[in-house]
Amino acid sequence: MRAAGFPQAAALALLALSLIPFGACSRDGEPRNSAATGSPELAPAARTDLLAAIAAVRNGRPELALQHLQPWLDGPDTTPEHEFVAAQACYDLQRHVEAIERFTRAVAARPEFLATSSSLGFAHYKLGQFAEARACFRQIVEAEPGAYKAHYGLALVEFSEGHLAAAHAAVTAALDLQPDYLKALYLLGRIRQAEGHPGHALDLYTHVLERWPSHEEALYQLAQVQTQLGRHAEAEATLERRAAVYALKEALGALVLQVRAGQDSVAIRLQQVQLQEALGEHEEALRAARAGLAAFPEDRALAQAVARLTRQD
Repeated sequence: MRAAGFPQAAALALLALSLIPFGACSRDGEPRNSAATGSPELAPAARTDLLAAIAAVRNGRPELALQHLQPWLDGPDTTPEHEFVAAQACYDLQRHVEAIERFTRAVAARPEFLATSSSLGFAHYKLGQFAEARACFRQIVEAEPGAYKAHYGLALVEFSEGHLAAAHAAVTAALDLQPDYLKALYLLGRIRQAEGHPGHALDLYTHVLERWPSHEEALYQLAQVQTQLGRHAEAEATLERRAAVYALKEALGALVLQVRAGQDSVAIRLQQVQLQEALGEHEEALRAARAGLAAFPEDRALAQAVARLTRQD
């Protein structure tokens, strides 16, 4: 939640960042400036590039976000807001070491950013730095008890280290706050499976896959519990489904790399939409269509895809 007394630049950054799937930010209207912090306003050019970078991250273009931010990074004009968005872009590009460095600098300058910095904990987690990840997630939930992603991150760390009771407690806290959080429901399935309750795990995996049909790990774990329960034909069908999902994701990943390499086109953008739909990912298909239309605003086919997917939303 946005704390009172944010400077306009910080509030603007966090308000816009609420549109990106990391951290919990308020959407309670126009940010106000406060002289209490003594922080200067962003210059118009810096503000414009910051908002362009946020839009690029939201549209799945982290490399473009870094291009927008480059004039304001690693120099005398660097601001915590630019560092924070750059950190998220680096995280999305799996440049986790750089993401950690930038998140750390942003939070050191703006401690109020901590509550929206779950990606800092996840970056530590993905590097196998479990102690650092645990400390980060604990700090976040102490500062913002409603930060369900941080509770989930804490559960991931505990599960990875084999602490099933602690993992169960943390993922339960996440689900108490956000009952439909599919990542947490999947992790609860893993925990229940490890605790020796394959039937409950099967129900959880099935529920997740109804809402997230391209979840490869859930498909794999579902096949494992189906085998454990003697349902071998179902397990074989589940593994075949997983193989099909993997092939579609490989094709989608190749298209994403083409776009990031500057080989963008309307045809590629439409293929991304089609592949997301084939995966059963309606929201991601709509996001891909909107990103394509942002890149090619005059294209009629992309506009029609956005309109069609919006009606289905």
